Amino acid sequence: DDLGLGSYQVLVVMFCSGLMLADGAMMLMLSSIVGALDQELQVGEITRGVLVSMSFGGMLVGNLMSGPLSSRHGRWWVCMASTLLLSFFGLVCSIVKTFPQLFMVQICLGLAIGVGGPASV
Repeated sequence: DDLGLGSYQVLVVMFCSGLMLADGAMMLMLSSIVGALDQELQVGEITRGVLVSMSFGGMLVGNLMSGPLSSRHGRWWVCMASTLLLSFFGLVCSIVKTFPQLFMVQICLGLAIGVGGPASV
């Protein structure tokens, strides 16, 4: 109670909340466009399921990498790298032309989300 809540603490909470909101927005975006993939990229139900699963697989690997990376480089750097990678792969996701490209971008996007999640808590 003696330390209080200053502008720095509010900034950190806002940044970490933004990282979690970006994670949710990316997953919401993926779930909303996965139905349109059938017409655009000619993929079936199983392929769409694998696509969504691979982003969760990337999150799993990213979560496992987050601890050692945060210990070595600090949480701040890991959160910043995660935010930049999340933005980059989110943009790249919008311009892919083939399913294998989208598949790889989703793995990288899941990895970026996974690295940032534990580091921001």
